[in-house]
Amino acid sequence: MNDTWICTYDVALCLNGKTITCAAEVDAIQVAKGTKLIITDCQKVVGKITHAQDNIGRGIMSLGTLILYNGEITKNQIAKGSGAGVYVDGGNFYMYKGSISTNNAPGGQGGGVYAKDSTSFVISGGSIDSNVAKSGGGIYYESTISKSVKFNISGGNIVRNTAVTGNGGGIWLKSAYGNMRFTMSGGRISNNVASKNGGGVYISEPYYGKFT
Repeated sequence: MNDTWICTYDVALCLNGKTITCAAEVDAIQVAKGTKLIITDCQKVVGKITHAQDNIGRGIMSLGTLILYNGEITKNQIAKGSGAGVYVDGGNFYMYKGSISTNNAPGGQGGGVYAKDSTSFVISGGSIDSNVAKSGGGIYYESTISKSVKFNISGGNIVRNTAVTGNGGGIWLKSAYGNMRFTMSGGRISNNVASKNGGGVYISEPYYGKFT
């Protein structure tokens, strides 16, 4: 693609083993507010959402609901911003399978996934693997709203991610109101590296929330 595909209606997309490559320095896909995008793949060799070599841009920018059942979001990079693989702004994120891997945000947060004010953030399978950011190498989640926030992990792997100059190699969670409820009942957070604090998980000030 030579430009961003803007998803303005509910779509269930099967990659069917194919690769979507953005050949421009823009986001490959944007999900509009109030819209749901489901991504899956029915093939043994799963398809990818990526950028052409050396091109700058996110894999997916979502203002709505993003559901990942399969497929791979990989090798996307941004020079200064956050969320190289996936950027969720005010929407919801559900990951059941697939992978978000080898995405790079060296000057920002959330190499794999950056999420802000998402009221539901759920991972029950798949992998967030080998992503790099200044902080929150795998996932960076920030809440600036007062309503309760659910951040749940019941499966999947968050592994080999790196925070090159900051905190939270695997995950960094930040809450302005102390309303963060991080519940982990399964899955694995391992082999992540942070330059400062929280190689696996870092939950930061001003309010720490609750990690069960």
